[in-house]
Amino acid sequence: MRITVGTTPVLLLDSNLKRRYFLIQFISTSIDAGNTGIVFIGRGQQPTANIASNNAGEMMTQGSAIEEVKSFDGDPRPFKGALWAVSDTASQEVEVQEDIDNNYPI
Repeated sequence: MRITVGTTPVLLLDSNLKRRYFLIQFISTSIDAGNTGIVFIGRGQQPTANIASNNAGEMMTQGSAIEEVKSFDGDPRPFKGALWAVSDTASQEVEVQEDIDNNYPI
């Protein structure tokens, strides 16, 4: 799904213990010319859109991606908590994908 990220933090994915894969891709400017800012990804907390901040999270520029996949039983990847995003520029487009393990015990 495509999500618009602006200067106010937005939730990309809720916490999910069944998550076995996620991908966050900051769409390239060759596809969306307006994606000229920086997107910050927070794991379990809302990030700030300031590179100098300790709470900036992971920084993404256009065309970059963060991907985590479970490789084996007991693998701690991918991150199971909430994933947040904020940008230093309004209206940045990211693509978010998630896959869950339907066999995971509740």
